[in-house]
Amino acid sequence: IYKEIRGCGLFQGLEIYGETVEESCKNAIELHKLMLLEGVIVGRGSTEGNVFRIQPPMCIDETDVNYVVDCLENVAIKYLE
Repeated sequence: IYKEIRGCGLFQGLEIYGETVEESCKNAIELHKLMLLEGVIVGRGSTEGNVFRIQPPMCIDETDVNYVVDCLENVAIKYLE
C-alpha cells in the first residue's frame, strides 16, 4: 500500500499506492483516518494529496519512533483486509 519513501532523517514523505491518482488519494485519506485513530498525526501533502508528511518534533524519542512505524504497518494491514 506504500509506494515510495523519501526524505532525510526523521523528515520523511511516504507516498501511498494506487492504480490511479484518484485511488491513491482515496487510499491516503482512509489510511490517514486510521492513523488518527491510533493517535498519530501525520500530514498529507503533494499536489495529489497522496503523500504522508512525517515531521516529528525534536523531542521525539526511540519509543515514539517505533510506535509510529508500528502504526504505519498495522494500519496498512487493517486497510488491506
